[in-house]
Amino acid sequence: MQIAVVDEAPVGQLDYPAGIATLGAVTCTNLKADTCLAVGSLSTGDAATLKIVSGAPKTTTDLIGTGAGALFGISCRTTKSCIGVGQTGTAAAGGPPFVISIDPS
Repeated sequence: MQIAVVDEAPVGQLDYPAGIATLGAVTCTNLKADTCLAVGSLSTGDAATLKIVSGAPKTTTDLIGTGAGALFGISCRTTKSCIGVGQTGTAAAGGPPFVISIDPS
């Protein structure tokens, strides 16, 4: 799968780790200048946090966290403190919501 990268340059494509099924939200606010975080779910149904660092010679992606359920939103207060929100299980099964702390460093 690929992520579209939008910067001052034209939109490009970025490969990301295998196993990512969906991405629900992304934030670049309050992070290092070249860093963004995306959250979603893995093909196994577990939550996923993806760190995206843009730079020369290429942009990199790393899976930095997983857990039960899926993440739908993320917000960062500082370069080391982010909160993700999601739901355990599937929406159809009515799993309970959850909030997690994410350290993007």
